[in-house]
This record gives sequence, structure tokens and C-alpha cells, in this order.
Amino acid sequence: MAISIVPFSKIAQAQSVSSQVLFLNGVWEGSYSCRQGLAKLRLNIEAKNTTDINAVFLFSEHPNNPGTPSGRFRMQGNFKVFNSPDVSGLLDLKATTWINQPRGYSTVDLRGKVSSSKRSITGKVASPGCSTFEVVKVDTQNPPQPKPSNQNTSQANRDRQLDGPESTVAKFHQAIQNRGFNSLDKYYCSIEKIAAQKINSRLDADGQNMALLNAYLRISSSIYSIDMSQLYYETKYYDAKLGRAVVAITGNVIVKSPNGQNLLVPYRRFGRDWLRLIKENNEWKLCHNLNS
Repeated sequence: MAISIVPFSKIAQAQSVSSQVLFLNGVWEGSYSCRQGLAKLRLNIEAKNTTDINAVFLFSEHPNNPGTPSGRFRMQGNFKVFNSPDVSGLLDLKATTWINQPRGYSTVDLRGKVSSSKRSITGKVASPGCSTFEVVKVDTQNPPQPKPSNQNTSQANRDRQLDGPESTVAKFHQAIQNRGFNSLDKYYCSIEKIAAQKINSRLDADGQNMALLNAYLRISSSIYSIDMSQLYYETKYYDAKLGRAVVAITGNVIVKSPNGQNLLVPYRRFGRDWLRLIKENNEWKLCHNLNS
């Protein structure tokens, strides 16, 4: 009787594929943009293998774009595994049937890159009038503390103890509010600093643009002031063993002009409404937020 021997490399490769597929299972939360504007997105994914993936697409009102109705529909798709440290694979999900359809709404398809290291899926929303989506995996074993509905965000932050990652993001924003631009570097991880230097050297080889930007920031900050005390910080994902976290940010930034006028600007206008962090030298640092 002939005995076939499967090479160890083949077994390892199969195990790697299996682990990447199983990683997809769970709840992913973030946002996407279509004709209605920005909306919250929640994906409940159940993956059995690379060609048998089911999901439920749930959308609802985003704090920065009120008025979007809630709805959900089923999806099916597949997953192509990559041998890359940054991208685990490509996920294709196509809509199948509605579960709850708001009037005038159509289903959409998703195509995105999965990163197990960043615990995120980012990509395109395949439908006319739509653009991109971005979700991060949620730790359902330790759900975040819900935001109080009867308190303003500043009072809510004071009434509870911010955890390590939340505290880092809050201090980072406090430094911006206090115009401490020279101190911002200490809040970034070493990988982020290197990535920023590469981007700067590629786009601004002689440093002239950066010098002009710094000058502009100092002039504008001397004319206008910002108040970031109304922001609320909520840990969406926390892994103490790996030293990784994702903090969501909601609320408004108050821009104050010299004549005493105040303008409320949703935090989302300043960038993404969540930030990734890693633990480096026993301190939480902003990381993996550039080019993603």
C-alpha cells in the first residue's frame, strides 16, 4: 500500500489559510459613505472557508450625519489570502437579500483589504454614488462602556476613569488644544514616526513645505483657538496581551475666533473618528494610522 506524505510546508500553508479565514468571524464596526452621506456600519461575519462566507450588513445613523434610517441585509462572498505582513487578504462580499429595507434604499457590495495586524477591513463600496468603507474588529468579550445619553461629553469623560489608550488620545488632543505642536511627536510609536519621515522626505525633500506648514499652524493658532473638551473617547477594541487597542472619538471641536464667535465642527471633519494604538515601552502610542 502506497503512503503519500504531505510536505510540512503544505500543512503549514493550509493552517495559515484556515487561521486567516477564522479571523474574519465576529463583529466589525466602522463607517461607510454613500449618497446619504456618512453612516455607521456593522458587519457580522461568519466564515467557514475561503469560498463560503456569510455576513449581515447593518447600517444606521452616524453621529456626524443624523437622519439616516437603520437597515440590514444579508451578504455572501469569498476571501483570497495574501502572503503579506500588512494585508492578510482580499474580501469580496455581495448583497443577497434584505432583512429590513428602509424606503428608497438599495443594497451595496463590498470589496476590501483585510489586515489581521491592524484588525481592520478597508476598501470600496461597489454601488453608484458610494465611495469607501472602513471597519475594525470589535472585542465582543469585553464590550466598551456605552456613552451616557443624558450627559455632555466633557462631563461623561470626567465621570469615568479613562483607560490607558483613551488617556493617550485625550492627552494628544489636549496638546493640540494647548498649541503644543512640538510635543506631539511623543504620542506616536516608532513605526509611525518612520512612516511619517518617509512621506515627508518623498513629498517635501528640502523641507520647505513643512516649514511653511509649521509657520501657517503657528499663525492660525495665534488667531483661532480650539476647544477639544467636548470629545468623548470609547475603547472599541482592547488586547492587553498583544498590546493593541482601538479608540473611537465622537463629539464636536469648538473653534473660537478672535471676535468671540464659536463654531461647532464635528470631530470627523478633522480626520477619522477612531485611532489605533499599540503598547511600546510600556506606554500606549498612536500607531498604524498612516496610509490605511
